Amino acid sequence: MYVHPKFIPAALTLIMIATSVQAQITLTPIDEKYAADEVRDLMVSVADADVTVNTSDVSTVEVQVTVEGDDRDKAMDYYEKQNFSVTLDRGTLHVHSKRERTRRTLYVWRNSVNIHVAINMPSNISSNIRTSDGDLVIGELTAGATIVTSDGDIEAAWLEGASVSIKTSDGDISILAASGEKITIQTSDGDIEAGRLEGASISVRTSDGDLELGDVAGDLQIQTSDGDIMIDSINGKLDAKTSDGDLAIGEVISSNAEARTSDGEITIGKATGSLTLRTSDGDVALGLVNPENINVTISSGDAVLTMPQDLPATLNIRAKDVEMDSLSNFSGDLNDSRVDADLNGGGALIRVHISDGDVVMRATEQ
Repeated sequence: MYVHPKFIPAALTLIMIATSVQAQITLTPIDEKYAADEVRDLMVSVADADVTVNTSDVSTVEVQVTVEGDDRDKAMDYYEKQNFSVTLDRGTLHVHSKRERTRRTLYVWRNSVNIHVAINMPSNISSNIRTSDGDLVIGELTAGATIVTSDGDIEAAWLEGASVSIKTSDGDISILAASGEKITIQTSDGDIEAGRLEGASISVRTSDGDLELGDVAGDLQIQTSDGDIMIDSINGKLDAKTSDGDLAIGEVISSNAEARTSDGEITIGKATGSLTLRTSDGDVALGLVNPENINVTISSGDAVLTMPQDLPATLNIRAKDVEMDSLSNFSGDLNDSRVDADLNGGGALIRVHISDGDVVMRATEQ
């Protein structure tokens, strides 16, 4: 049978894919079970493996290590070089591997081998989970957790305890919620997405990526060098910084909140309490609800402020041009580039200084 030459590459590709699928094998060299009441702490430290922790109301702790590859002998050879061990010692379950210091041979790259550690256990076991090269998928942990990978993504559901620490050097982090006295979420190169965070001290950082949080209760430090910051709401002290990106917060309730960006816009939907905003090159949009002390500094950009018509406030405004609605009970000086005045007898200090830009002030009805 004649086959036109243009169809040969596609045919060969289909044959190669079919062969690869048929040749894929899965081995389970470790499958251990322990009574849950014998396990107080979990310590996972593996060199090259993905880790999944599933939690539920179970009476046992099961550790399963699986190996996937195209060739059985080569897969097992690679697995054996990891030197896996699972031991229970005085209430601490250790899952450990230490890769031999030998260069990976060419066949490892041609015939990829994947190692996966799966742990099924109750949620109330204190956990320290680390892998050097792999992804981590974690369920609900309620007794504190340290979750670390050097090169991989981290996904987690609910994390709770005195200390919650989630770190990766090169990867994204996604969690539904975390609660604890101290919460640390950090990646060097990747995005962070988190739902509700609640704690006395919360730190969220990335060097290159976006940060997106839901509702936050507690003191928050959040920083990215190159990316945007988005927060639904924050109730507590706030220190937010981005060098090259926008910063958007739905609602801020704080006695001490500060947000800074070098090159980006700042948008705050509702602000209650004290707030300091600084941007070198970008616009600011700020909605005031019940302010105490507002300080906005912009080098180059415009500012739009909205506030209740009956807000008692003291205005200190400097800009190239100032535009104001007819605000009630105005007393003071107003010209095109500056305002020094009291509203409704004076009260919260609202200071806006712009080197190169305009200010617009709008009144809203409560």
